[in-house]
Amino acid sequence: MASNKTTTLTPKLVKSAQKDNPFAKLTDIVYQILESQILSMQLPPGTKLRINSIAEGLDVSATPVREAIEELEEMGLVISSKSGTKYKTYAVFDIDDKEVADLFTVRKSIESTAAYLCAQRNWEVDIQSLENHLEDFHNLSQKYIDGGATIELSETDISFHRAIVRFTDNRHLYEIYDSLSKQLQYLSIRTCEFMKGAPRREDLHMLYVQHKAVVNAIKMGFPELAREAMVSHVDFCAENCIKNRYILEKQLSV
Repeated sequence: MASNKTTTLTPKLVKSAQKDNPFAKLTDIVYQILESQILSMQLPPGTKLRINSIAEGLDVSATPVREAIEELEEMGLVISSKSGTKYKTYAVFDIDDKEVADLFTVRKSIESTAAYLCAQRNWEVDIQSLENHLEDFHNLSQKYIDGGATIELSETDISFHRAIVRFTDNRHLYEIYDSLSKQLQYLSIRTCEFMKGAPRREDLHMLYVQHKAVVNAIKMGFPELAREAMVSHVDFCAENCIKNRYILEKQLSV
């Protein structure tokens, strides 16, 4: 269901950004504010982005808001439409099943290759860093089960996978992966949101076990095993993401 929630947008956000970077363009500041609120779900999927309302909320002119929204549309985080008028209407993007499947396919291709390469050169991989990610994921899983830590759990998961790609020391592979960072971040957060419909301990434990299997294969220097462990993990994530989405949507429709 579409939302009109833009009350989280206040002049304080702009002033804080300008304090951090006095030379930043206003369009860039508005872009960063909107992007952050979309990715953190403060502006949920379907939220209508009314340029004048946002400009008023942030206490800026309409021009930087319009420019920022158009950039977000290019990034795929905002969609536009025309309904019989010459003016576009904008809304926060909501990921559909095809997009979920496509992104997981890309993830599987890149991350399984990354796991393979890390295992090939495991003496140069920061294994302790990966194990720290494991511990953080395990600790945050309990907080998530208790009804919190959605963003934190998502960020930890993202950091774990990004680290594996980075540890390949393959600049081209990482650049390809990094070019999808916003979409993958959005996918991770939405996956955690979907899980709220069925926050099963066994699923979260399985994710932890799968992460650990990938790390262990890298640590032992078994490239094929590392690749297979990552493929199994991403496939499990993809299947559960779509399944949990339908569970949550069914609960919300009651």
